[in-house]
Amino acid sequence: MIGVLAFIGMEGLGLTSPVYAASDKSVEGWTIGRADRGTISSCVASGPSEAQARLSLAAFGPAFMMIVTAPDFPKEKAPYNVTLAFDGKSPVSTVALGDRGVMQILVNRGDSAKTIAAASHVSATVEGHTHDFSLLNAAAALDAVARCAGEPTLSEQIDQSPLPITGGGNWRLSVTIAGISKRVCSARIDGDQIDTNMLLNNDGDLVLIGGHRDWATWGGEVPLQLAVDDAPPLAMTANTTLNLITVLVKDPGLLQRLRDAKTLDWTIPTGHVRGDVSGLGVALDAMKACKAGVAAKQ
Repeated sequence: MIGVLAFIGMEGLGLTSPVYAASDKSVEGWTIGRADRGTISSCVASGPSEAQARLSLAAFGPAFMMIVTAPDFPKEKAPYNVTLAFDGKSPVSTVALGDRGVMQILVNRGDSAKTIAAASHVSATVEGHTHDFSLLNAAAALDAVARCAGEPTLSEQIDQSPLPITGGGNWRLSVTIAGISKRVCSARIDGDQIDTNMLLNNDGDLVLIGGHRDWATWGGEVPLQLAVDDAPPLAMTANTTLNLITVLVKDPGLLQRLRDAKTLDWTIPTGHVRGDVSGLGVALDAMKACKAGVAAKQ
């Protein structure tokens, strides 16, 4: 999650097709390269091609991504529905960020990345156009881009299932974030319209994150109207990155209102969603205690 907050899109990297600076790492069938910008370590495995289409796997910080480029894919910069079928099994639908024939698909470090690593081939369909690719050595390619970006591989990452929070409703406490080698305390509550996440930054301020697996947005600052329960919305500035909306909460008054909140309404230029956050205050206290416990062990 944290790495995704710092995501930089293909256009920001100056990449509209998989062309990268060569690295000293190699995997059979894949060319590993770096595409760093600023403080973000970004590495890409440019892989198999089909006609003029190409598949790549990338690591942008701790986040993985699948990049599919094809001349018959849409050229307009927008989110697109993508259907992926692995080894001829039932297809799964997801959302990609598309621009000039390049489709970027966020790959979480759980089941999604493990599916890619275990599969032998994949077909990607966008607006009726389908391309098939080999995934031979994809597991090694994912490991290579992770190491190239200075992040743990799938086998090295720390995984621990989220825990229920007593008195915290449907909130769950996590002490690990996929792709982060150290323990990080966060809290999450899933919803039909939005999944709400919380963590504390290095200054102890609350970082409130709303997202959903079916969303895809280009990164950047956007105006946000955040309404606590039925109160008038507050005008704020949020950052959008892939399927996430992120806002920093420093105002003590707002923080107290959030502790007692039942619902949160998020309105950005692309839409409006409501999430159940009952038990947020208890979850926040549990997260603070978790962070203090982790710090005491370091």
